Amino acid sequence: MYRNQNVVLRCNRCTMHKSESLEVSLSARWTCNICGLAQPMLRIYHYGTVAECHSYVSILNSRIRNTMRG
Repeated sequence: MYRNQNVVLRCNRCTMHKSESLEVSLSARWTCNICGLAQPMLRIYHYGTVAECHSYVSILNSRIRNTMRG
C-alpha cells in the first residue's frame, strides 16, 4: 500500500521542509539535514511519490526563504 511513498515533514527548529521515505519515517523519528535536530514526526504535510514530494518541498522552502528575506 505504501510502496514508493514519501512524506513531507517540517523541522521544528529551522522550519525547513524535507522529503522522507515513508518506510524510514515509520520509526516516528527523523533528523533534519539542515540543523541536525533529531525530532519526532509531529505532522505530515504531504503524502506522494518521490517526485511529487520533492517538488512540494521546493515550493514550501522557497516560500519560507522569501518570507525570511522580507
